Amino acid sequence: MLPVREYPSRDDNRETPPPPLEKRSMKTAAILNPASGRGDGSRLWARLLSELPRETKNLVTWITQGPGHAEVLAARARRLGFDRVIAAGGDGTLLDVVNGLWWETQGTLPSLAMVSLGTGCDYLRSFRARPDPAHELLSALRNPADCVAVGMADLKGPGGRAIRRVFLNVIGAGFDGSVALRLQRNARLKLGKASYVAALLRELPALKPYRLEGTLDGRALEAESVMMAACLGRYFGAGMMIGPDASPQADHFQVIWSEGAKPLELLGLLPGIYRGKHLEHPSVRSCSAQHLRVKAAPPAPVEAEGEPLGWTPLSVRILPEALSFVPP
Repeated sequence: MLPVREYPSRDDNRETPPPPLEKRSMKTAAILNPASGRGDGSRLWARLLSELPRETKNLVTWITQGPGHAEVLAARARRLGFDRVIAAGGDGTLLDVVNGLWWETQGTLPSLAMVSLGTGCDYLRSFRARPDPAHELLSALRNPADCVAVGMADLKGPGGRAIRRVFLNVIGAGFDGSVALRLQRNARLKLGKASYVAALLRELPALKPYRLEGTLDGRALEAESVMMAACLGRYFGAGMMIGPDASPQADHFQVIWSEGAKPLELLGLLPGIYRGKHLEHPSVRSCSAQHLRVKAAPPAPVEAEGEPLGWTPLSVRILPEALSFVPP
């Protein structure tokens, strides 16, 4: 098993100066989602550039024009030989960027960084306590990259066709997939933590258990569950610590699922999830696994990084140390 590195919060590292610039200037592109941060992405990014003019003078910024465009731009960055790509937005932007980089076949895979302009930005929470876009941008421009794991998911996409996507944080099937679909349908709900909780509460009346069948590293799995999640990062849903034992640098997922939880029980778990205390509840199960296969009856919606992907059946496997990522 790979060692799991614990990154200090900014409070623990307050007096440590940033490392010097690398000797060879990196060819770096930022992919900006202007709709991130409740529509303030462009303004926030412009402010960062104005505050750090010397550090960002050679930084190229590409602005996305709509859903999926970040993936196209990331693929272009790899083809053009960029050394590093910065996802400037939220977790959905990060998901598109990593897929654009990963599936492009031309060029060398660049290192990846993230600047948290979105309302969730849960992946970075596994590395630091609080978002700090200015510090994250400096880290992205100056710091060496570290190795993180990548999750590979096979599932049923739109129209029933098989699709394959990679992800870095959390993939889930069931209730959290339904919440992600609701958020996608209603852009007015995209207000960070409050939006996720609001969408969750609206989905509670329709909460239903799924009959899950599959395997965890070849071991048989059967459960009546409202959801299942495979975690590389610790957080989802704008700060819920769904996988308290997960790590982006581990060689396994922390897999979480419920067993027989009722709607009121799920509601009662909410405060504990933000502190990672839900694992103490008798209806919550957890284990480590490198490979998960699951089918659900009825088919369950699947989300990754808070973005709807498709439907079960779902197969997930881990690729340890597969990507170079810059921890803030």
